[in-house]
Formats: sequence, C-alpha cells, structure tokens
Amino acid sequence: MVVGAGFAGVAAATALAERGARVVVLETRQRPGGRAYSWTDPDTGEVRDNGQHVLASFYDETLRLLRRIGTERELEADPSFRLRLWERSHGSYEIRCPILPAPFHWVAAFASCPRFSPGARLQAAGLRPRAQALLREEVPDRTVAEWLARDAPHPDLAAVLRPLALAALNETPEEGSAKLFARALDRLIGAPAPSSGLALARRGLGDLLRGFETYLEECGGSVRYRATALGVRVEEGRAVGVSLLGGERLAAGAVILTVPHERVTWMLRPELAEPYRAVAATPWSPIVST
Repeated sequence: MVVGAGFAGVAAATALAERGARVVVLETRQRPGGRAYSWTDPDTGEVRDNGQHVLASFYDETLRLLRRIGTERELEADPSFRLRLWERSHGSYEIRCPILPAPFHWVAAFASCPRFSPGARLQAAGLRPRAQALLREEVPDRTVAEWLARDAPHPDLAAVLRPLALAALNETPEEGSAKLFARALDRLIGAPAPSSGLALARRGLGDLLRGFETYLEECGGSVRYRATALGVRVEEGRAVGVSLLGGERLAAGAVILTVPHERVTWMLRPELAEPYRAVAATPWSPIVST
C-alpha cells in the first residue's frame, strides 16, 4: 500500500508493480501528481503548471518512471544544455553546450560565454572537481554563498551560479545547502552533452503522470482517489494496513508513506513517530522563482 500519489508515490508504486508486487495507492485528491499538477486557466484557456515544471535530460529516475508508464514523449528536451540569462548591467547572454565528448562540451560552453572573463573561464573549468571535493568533505554543511566565496570567488562566475542555485534549490545562496547544489552541478556537468539539456512538458506537468492508473491495474494493482489515510495500523511491531477517514480499515503487507513530510508524525503512533520528528519539523517554502 502506497499512501500518496504525488511523483514519489507514483514512482514507488509503479516500480514495485514492475517487480511483481500487487500495489494499492491511496490519494486524498481526485488526481495524481500531488503538488506537481496542471490546470486550465478559466479566463485564457491556457494550461498552467503548479510545482517544478522545468526538468532535465539527466533526471534518470524521472525518465525511468515516464518510460515505465508510457509518457516519456510528453517531455520536450533541448539537445544539450542551453540557458539564457539577463543582468541589468550586462544585458542578455547565453551558456550553451555544443555536442562534444565530455568534458569538452562544458569547456567549450565556458569558453564561449561572453559573460566570462579569462579568469572566470579558468575557475569554471575546475568547477566539477571542486563540487566533488565538497561532497567528500565530512564537515557541517555550508551555504552556497559561503562555498562560492571560497571555491568560485570570481564575480563573473558567481553572477551565473547564484541564479542557477536559486532555481535548483528554491533557496537564496545565503540559505541554500552548498552540498545539495554541488550534487546538482556534479550531475549537470558530468552528463554527456546530448543528456544535459533542460526539458519541459509539451502541454502540462499533469500529463507526465497521465494513465499511471492503467499501468498499475495491468499489474494487478489499483488506485483509490478521495481516500484519506489517517494513520498506519501496526500490530506486533509491523505495519498491517491503514485507517481511512470515515472509519474504513484496509489491510496491507507493507505500507509506504509518500505524504508531505510534516504529516508523517501524526500518521504514526508516538513511539514509532519519534525518529521522524526532526524531519516533520523541517520548515518548507513555496516555489517563488520564475
């Protein structure tokens, strides 16, 4: 039993079904996607997205999910990484990776970016090794701003990396985790040129999970919408099912919670919830970047 039909819940449920498990998914809403969904603007008729609507060709797990349920063609990706930026004092400029073997595609991208001075290009060339070194550090995490000041201090390079960090982390460089950003940079720069491009849903974000119910049913599972799980039932130290709003009880051999993190503790008995209290107390912020 998987509680929640957001991207995490759909990924967990379909991966288990692919391996032969019979999976039941419970979702409070009448649709999958969780916080990542689309709707039609009643005034303009345009499809609008909520949630993360820009993906990348090196999102291997996401692409594996879309292939599994047959919606991979709903994504349209650039053939390689291409990002246009604008600054008040420098106008518009672009970072573009040509189709070259790694790591020459990024060497060429840094060398051809008009925003970079020779010093910035030299620092940019060593960006991935510095990101990998940060990931190996066994010290308390620093902020992106602190890491840039130490490892990429050239102002031309920082001007490009700061907005990239904001977009990747949904946090300002003064608050965002340097290690999370380093992981994103490592994957971006390490991806082959044809797999480094940004990707958008052709119509709406909600189309990416369309029809996952059919996949699950063909594997012997099912999806129940308008089903709100209130708590996990535990007997003799193991999960045996969930209790639903309205009093219904459903049995299951295992329960996976893919609900928003702050809800985990009130779905578990106090003694079972204790290890997750710090997770549940972690603050979250809405996506505000454009």
